[in-house]
Amino acid sequence: MCFSVWKLALGVLALRNDSLLASAYDCVDEPLWKDSTYGVGCDFYATSDPGCKKFLDLGQIANCNSTCGNCDGLRVQEADPLDTSCSITDLCACFEGCSTTTLCPASDEAQACIIESVTADSSLPPAAGQPWLELRLASVEQVVGVEVRGSTTRYAKTITATSAEATGSAIFASIDSGRSLPANWEGGHPARVLFEQGPVKAQVLRLQPQSTTPASASSQLSELSARVIVKRCRINLGPQNSQEKCDDLKCRAYCYRTLSCEGAWVRYCEQQRDNLTEPSCDVRCSYAAASGLPLCLIVTMWALLIPLSLRAE
Repeated sequence: MCFSVWKLALGVLALRNDSLLASAYDCVDEPLWKDSTYGVGCDFYATSDPGCKKFLDLGQIANCNSTCGNCDGLRVQEADPLDTSCSITDLCACFEGCSTTTLCPASDEAQACIIESVTADSSLPPAAGQPWLELRLASVEQVVGVEVRGSTTRYAKTITATSAEATGSAIFASIDSGRSLPANWEGGHPARVLFEQGPVKAQVLRLQPQSTTPASASSQLSELSARVIVKRCRINLGPQNSQEKCDDLKCRAYCYRTLSCEGAWVRYCEQQRDNLTEPSCDVRCSYAAASGLPLCLIVTMWALLIPLSLRAE
């Protein structure tokens, strides 16, 4: 009898180990996933937040299993504190009253994206055997377009563009499905060309003249130059240490409670509290207001009410 039980237990353990091994083998990040707020993927979180413990969960915990250490699937997606019945404007007004101002989630300081024109880290102009202008950036950027120019008499009227995510890559993807993009309408002036498909994640761009002035310049337009139009988003890290995070939770809990908000706040607050390295954070996450009655008074009232109830019977 005991032998059969031991045999069954060993079988269960073997199945569990096989399951864990399979889980570890399949533990990979989703290569095509990008969060909907900033448009960044698992590679960004692997570099900026390994373990996925600093930034608000925008889907990376469920999609970046290897980066976030979620191979067993036990980490659940964080509740969204903005899933609430309260106005964000009212919440932000309340946040401003904290002794250390809590960042408003809808403010420019919390999340701001700017479009700017930058100079490539290096460029290779068109030359014999290389009909395109190659622009290399110092790092991977969200590229939304280019600003091209030529000389007064030699310039590109249309171009095509391709991109690669790394300087050493031999794989270049067509931008806007390889269609011709309008460039300079006259010589000597820059022209901004925005990609119809939206931001392209790239470190290398190749711009190839199609229609040029003069027409004979299309194969070697050495006068072609360009700046890169990039979209850069600032992601606020928020409070850094456990005490700051606890104070931040207390402030926001007070605001949600005072405004009688309903939604996912309690679950979010409890998740954040449980993740703090110091378990001494005494934040009260619930919506309900405290009774404010001392325990001794409650006990006294209870003791007085019992005889009355018995007398009524």
